[in-house]
Amino acid sequence: MTIDINALKEHFSNKAIPTDTDFSNLIDLAETGQNAVTDNHNNTITANNLTYDLSKTGITPISLYNSGSFNDLPLGTVFAGTEMTDGPDKVHTFTTTTVYFSYWDGRKAQIAIADNENLMYFRVYMGTQWINWTLLSDDSKVVHNSGNEEIGGQKTFDTAPIDKTTGNPYITKSDVPKVDLSSYATNSQLDAKADDSKVAHLSGANNFDTVPTYGTGNKPFAINDTGATTARPTGQAAGYQYFDTNLNKPVWYTGKNWVDSTGATA
Repeated sequence: MTIDINALKEHFSNKAIPTDTDFSNLIDLAETGQNAVTDNHNNTITANNLTYDLSKTGITPISLYNSGSFNDLPLGTVFAGTEMTDGPDKVHTFTTTTVYFSYWDGRKAQIAIADNENLMYFRVYMGTQWINWTLLSDDSKVVHNSGNEEIGGQKTFDTAPIDKTTGNPYITKSDVPKVDLSSYATNSQLDAKADDSKVAHLSGANNFDTVPTYGTGNKPFAINDTGATTARPTGQAAGYQYFDTNLNKPVWYTGKNWVDSTGATA
């Protein structure tokens, strides 16, 4: 129904309202005002008693903020430049969205997306202060609870990782006991070649400074030693055998003197 606003004004100004006036026009006029869209001149509009933020609709371009603090950004989505404080970093410009919830003394949340990298940060406001920014993880760059994965670079843990089967922590560098290696050969000693004149060979003649021994009590091996009576060796262990070429028979040293096979001194 079309309402003649000027006719209504004329009736009221003349204080002459016809008795047959249809007052439903006044009701329609009130409903028309109620259903009107109002520009609130603060980047919002009101329609049907509801207020809408135009920055969330795509109707208006995103604004650039290059000074001030992330803490004071308006609701909705804006560009926040590198000169802003309290942002994730001062290297990137961030497309930043701020949302607000009025319950529990007021809650806010901000999502900041870097302008030229796949980096997304998130933080919340708990009524009195903003919590530190958290970088949302790239699923391809985190360790998962299952599956085979290759991990590159050095990783630092607050506590030693636990073996799932035994429940025991993996050994760390500080857990390895110190070993005294002073009695072990050094690398240079292991690399040094033995003196060939001081080792026994598997073939050929080997000369020993003393008679080799064997078994319990270090019994000496029999030596095929021969010579004149005057050439008998001295200082030998008991049982040492010598073939005396002057007597033409073997003799043995008792530790004190030489005897023949009958036990007689020879």
